[in-house]
Amino acid sequence: MPALRRWTTLGLLWTLAACVEVAAPASPGATATLLPWQPPTSTPSAPRLQPTQEATVELAPSPTPLTHIVQARETLLTIAAQYGVTLDALLALNPDVNPNLLSIGQALLIPGPGGEPITSLLPSATPIPLDFAPVRCTPTATGGLTCLTSVRNPSQETLEGLSARIELVDSEDKVLASADAFAPLNLLPAGEVMPLAVYFPPPAPAASGARAVDLDAFPANQVEDRFRPLTIETDDETRGAHAGSWTVRGTVQVRSDAGGPTARLLVMAVAFGAQDEVVGYAVWESPEALGPGETVHFVITVVSLGSPIERVRLLAEALAAPSP
Repeated sequence: MPALRRWTTLGLLWTLAACVEVAAPASPGATATLLPWQPPTSTPSAPRLQPTQEATVELAPSPTPLTHIVQARETLLTIAAQYGVTLDALLALNPDVNPNLLSIGQALLIPGPGGEPITSLLPSATPIPLDFAPVRCTPTATGGLTCLTSVRNPSQETLEGLSARIELVDSEDKVLASADAFAPLNLLPAGEVMPLAVYFPPPAPAASGARAVDLDAFPANQVEDRFRPLTIETDDETRGAHAGSWTVRGTVQVRSDAGGPTARLLVMAVAFGAQDEVVGYAVWESPEALGPGETVHFVITVVSLGSPIERVRLLAEALAAPSP
C-alpha cells in the first residue's frame, strides 16, 4: 500500500518446522482441499510487521472533517477511493494509523469534503484473475503460527493494494481463526510474484489446515508520478548450508532521469524452490533517501521455509518524495 509510514528494516526469515499445504483456489474466495497438518520439529521465530510511512500534503479546508468507521474487509486504499482523496492525505490526517492493523469500528478522519470516488483506484469491471499458491504454516517456539502464500500477476499491468485473508480451519472446514495478509511491497509488476504472510499469536488454534481467500488487487494508479525508476545490480550471491538460506549483495540506483528524490526505497528478495514455489522472502530498506543518479549498497539474507532455495528474485520500489 503506497505512502506508508517509514518502518525499520524488515525481514521474514523463518525455518520450516511443519507446513500446512492447501491447493490454491482457482479464483479468489474458492474453497480448497486441505491436507493433513504436520507436527512441528523446529521453532522458527515470528515476524513482526510494523510498516510506517510519513506523508506531508496540503489538506483542503475542512472545519469539520468527515469521520469514517472502518467496516469488515476495508483497506486504506478502498476508503481513500470512496471519498475521492489520496492515500497520502489520508495517512497525513491519521498519523497513528497502522495500515496493517485496521480494525472494524476504528474511526478515520477524511481530509476535505467528501468527493466522488476515484474510479482509477477501483477494480476494473472485469476482475483480473489471480491464483493463490498453497498456504504453508510454521509453528513458533511460543505457540504462535506463521503462514505464507504468494500471488502471481498474470496481467500486462502493474497491480497494487494486494491483500488477502488467511484462514485456519479444522477437519470439518470450520474457520478457527483468520488474519489479513498484506503485500510487503506496494507494487506487483506484470509477471512477478508477491508473497503474502500473516502471524497468528499464541495460543494458535490446533488447526487441520489453512487457506487463502478474498484477494484484493487494484490496477496501479499513476505509477510514474508516485514512484521513482530504479536499476538493481547484483554483486554477489552466497548459498547457505544445504541451500537453506541465500545472501544477495548488490546496489540499487535511482535512475538519473527520475523526476525527484525518493521518500522510501525497498528491495525484496523472494526465494523459490525446485517447483518454482515461494519458500521465503526478506525485505531491506534504505537507511537514507536518495536523489536522481544516487546509489546505495544492500545486503539481504532470506531463509527457506522448507525446501532448498533454487533461485532468488529481487524486486525494488522507491516511493517519490512529496513535492515541497
